[in-house]
Amino acid sequence: MIDKRKVRLMTTLTMYEEKQGREDIKISEYYRKDYVSFHTIATLIWVTLGYVAIWGLIGLGFLGDLQGGGGTGKLVMLGIIAVVGYFVVLGLYGIIGYRYFNKKHADSRSRIRKYNHGLIRLLKTYERENRQNGKNIDA
Repeated sequence: MIDKRKVRLMTTLTMYEEKQGREDIKISEYYRKDYVSFHTIATLIWVTLGYVAIWGLIGLGFLGDLQGGGGTGKLVMLGIIAVVGYFVVLGLYGIIGYRYFNKKHADSRSRIRKYNHGLIRLLKTYERENRQNGKNIDA
């Protein structure tokens, strides 16, 4: 006879493995600090590259003003704005990235714990069935 609870539990575990399980297992292999640090630093590097690209395009826009003369004051002001803006953007993305990846790791670990608990419940169900049928699991 088929045990509906066991089938339901197995289906739930399999669906988790197929959808989020793969990513959660990869994430949970890291210590939280390592995972968060690595991904925050990677985010800051990409933000830096994007920021430099945007300011490079803005600089190309002001290239005509520099050739016409009298644009040195504008260039200095633009440089100050770029540097201050860079540190503000970097700080914001650093804080947001740290919080995001910290929460992502914590959520992943939580789902892995639930998954492991489900596996233990399934194992106990099999042990109970085998005891009822007079079989020994270790044999």
